[in-house]
Amino acid sequence: MSSNPSKLQLKRERRQANRARLDEQQRAAREEQIERTSAIFWNSLAGEEQRRELRASLIPKIFGAPTEQRPLTIDDLQSPFQQKPK
Repeated sequence: MSSNPSKLQLKRERRQANRARLDEQQRAAREEQIERTSAIFWNSLAGEEQRRELRASLIPKIFGAPTEQRPLTIDDLQSPFQQKPK
């Protein structure tokens, strides 16, 4: 027997190396996708917070200040603009 690895052994090692490389590439791609998704999520939250603040400042100007009987709620801020009841 020779001390050189057989062709079958070399082929097996190449497959393992290719599998490991592919696994690493897939892991890196997943991590990159997670980072992008996370950034989109946090940016959308920042945008939603800005929209809420804008609505909170505009609704009283458009529809009048909230009354003591019914203060402005978060649901009011999240609903579409409606005409002031008369």
